[in-house]
Amino acid sequence: MKFQNKSPCCPCGLWFFIIIIIFIAASPLYAQKESVALVPFWGDDNDIIISFGAELALAVGKMDGYTSAPVDMTNLPDDVPEGGFPPYICPSPSLTKDIPYAMTGELVKVDDSYSLRLYLWSMADTRLLCSDEIGAANREELAQYLPGLLEWLFSWIKKDADPKAAATGSGAGSGGGGGAFTEDKFLYLGLRFGTSFHLYTLSAAAQYIDANVDRWFNLNFAFQISYDPLSFLGFQTGALFNYDHAPFQSWSMQLPVLVKWTMFREKPYGALLAGLYYNQPLSPMYNEDLGGSFNYTQTLPLGYTLGLNLGIRETRGYFFLDIRWSQDIGETVRDNGDILFKRAMMNVSIGYEMGFFDKKKK
Repeated sequence: MKFQNKSPCCPCGLWFFIIIIIFIAASPLYAQKESVALVPFWGDDNDIIISFGAELALAVGKMDGYTSAPVDMTNLPDDVPEGGFPPYICPSPSLTKDIPYAMTGELVKVDDSYSLRLYLWSMADTRLLCSDEIGAANREELAQYLPGLLEWLFSWIKKDADPKAAATGSGAGSGGGGGAFTEDKFLYLGLRFGTSFHLYTLSAAAQYIDANVDRWFNLNFAFQISYDPLSFLGFQTGALFNYDHAPFQSWSMQLPVLVKWTMFREKPYGALLAGLYYNQPLSPMYNEDLGGSFNYTQTLPLGYTLGLNLGIRETRGYFFLDIRWSQDIGETVRDNGDILFKRAMMNVSIGYEMGFFDKKKK
């Protein structure tokens, strides 16, 4: 049956998908940050105390989800002695007000360097979460090593809120300058399965599509490999198997090479993907209006992909929802030379990935 409809590949779906990605990518930037009260250090060298304290305030302010709130020690509440409590004693809530976390510290001269011990407190129940120390000869050296120490200290806030993580240890953490494992891994292996909506831009000669076709009934499944050398940047490849059910029935495989931007990887997980893929036919194509089965190729077997990955952590991996827009660059051509169509698709799938090889932070 002939049907005069080119079924154009409308760009509206792609623009809608891009808007969703931009909105979700930007949302963490506007998330409310929790304040951390910074009590001036104890020590003998006031200049170094001021210098190291300023560097700590900058480093805390650069952390995701936190902002620094220096404490004014000039007008002390009645229950706080002059100079404040020793750093190993939790500061008074009257000093930190309604700020949920506080940091105290003690600075000691050791030969030509300084030893800075920091204490992180939960002010809701005036409890020590973690204590650790770092050595530095000057502010520049402190700036180099302090972010790693703060990541270790503040990880105890997440462990305190997560019973599974807290079960790995008891009481407050104290590393004595040692290393700590983060949630991040270098390598992730995953599987996913789902459905996809296919859109076809037909050639002028291809006027043979039945008006009543269900383009949602297209299956896809994939395995994926991700290498994340940085906490926010990685690379993903694998193999995606697509089944075109209607109107062109066939199996094909995409081999992608993607750049992955990890927006956050805590208990929730979110990442954006973009890159190219190579498309490989795996079976002849079938179309009743074209006389049954026939072989086909593409003028250029490449395409591009934009993706969004959202998940939640479970044990050592993530359950995730994967949404991807893919567009073939080349046109599909049957074995007699007739140009058939150019294909686009939106894949929606669910899956699970596991992480391997911990990243160490000192």
